[in-house]
Amino acid sequence: MLQRLRPAIGQFTPPLLGLAFGVALVRSSSGRGDSLWWLWAPLALSACATSGLVFVYGVRRWAELTKADQVRVRDVAMPVAAVVVAGTLAINVPAILTGTDDGSVRSGVLLTLPLLAGIPAGGAMYGVRYVASNLPANLIAGAWLASLIDMRRLLRRLLAAVGSLVALTTLQAAALMALERSTNSPGTRPPQYVLVIGGFGSLLVALAYVPGWAALQHQGQRLCDHLLPLQPLGDASAIVSTAEDRQKLERVLGADRGIIADLQADLIIFAPLLASAAAALLPR
Repeated sequence: MLQRLRPAIGQFTPPLLGLAFGVALVRSSSGRGDSLWWLWAPLALSACATSGLVFVYGVRRWAELTKADQVRVRDVAMPVAAVVVAGTLAINVPAILTGTDDGSVRSGVLLTLPLLAGIPAGGAMYGVRYVASNLPANLIAGAWLASLIDMRRLLRRLLAAVGSLVALTTLQAAALMALERSTNSPGTRPPQYVLVIGGFGSLLVALAYVPGWAALQHQGQRLCDHLLPLQPLGDASAIVSTAEDRQKLERVLGADRGIIADLQADLIIFAPLLASAAAALLPR
C-alpha cells in the first residue's frame, strides 16, 4: 500500500511545501492591513504552489528523457548551474548592495524560489540539446524522424510550463510592488521595474530553451538533406516536387518555424506583456 502511495506523495509534496512556504511569507508581511494585500497574497501563494508543480513536472520530463536516451545529470550540470547562479546573483545582489529591508528580502525570495524550482525543467531542456546533438550516426530515417518529433514536443511542453511560471511570478511581483507603494515601504521601486522582472525571467527561460531548439533545428535540416536533397537535381519538375515534399517535412519537424514564433506561441514573450500591463495599472 505504501509503495502505491509513494509516487503520489512525491508528486504532491513539492506543491504543498511551496504553498506552506508562501503562507509563511504572506503572513509575515507588514502590509496585512492594506487592501492590496488581498490582491498580492493569492498571487504569491499561487506562484509558490506553481513553483512546486513546475518542479515536479520538470522531474517527470527529465525521467521521460533519460528513460529513452543516454543523458546524465553531469551532461547538463554546467549550463544549468551557470544559469541558476547568474540568475540568483542578479536577483539578490542589488538588494544586498542597496541595503536589505523587509520588502526587498521578501521580493528576492519570491523571485528566487521559481528559479530554483525550474532547475529540473531547465535540465531537461539542456538534455534535449545534448541528445539531439549526439544522435547515433547509423540511426534509420524513421527512428530519426520520430526522435526529433518527440524531443520537440517535450521541449515545447517544458517551455509552456516555465513560461507560465514566469508570467505568474511577474504578476505577483507587480502586486507586491503596488502593496509596497501603498504602505510607503522603504526601498520602493518604480512601477517600470516590473518590466525588468518579466524581461529577466524570460531571458533565463530563453537561455535554457534556445540551445535545445537550435540543436533540433540543425538535426531537422540534416534529416531533410538526407531524405530530400535538392543539390543533385537538375530537372525543374523534380526540383519543385522535391521542394514541396521538403517543405512538408520541415513543417512536420517544426523546422520551418523561427525562434520568435516558437517563443510567442509558448508564453515566454507573454510575460513581458503582462508586466507592461501590470506597470500601467500601478499607481504613479
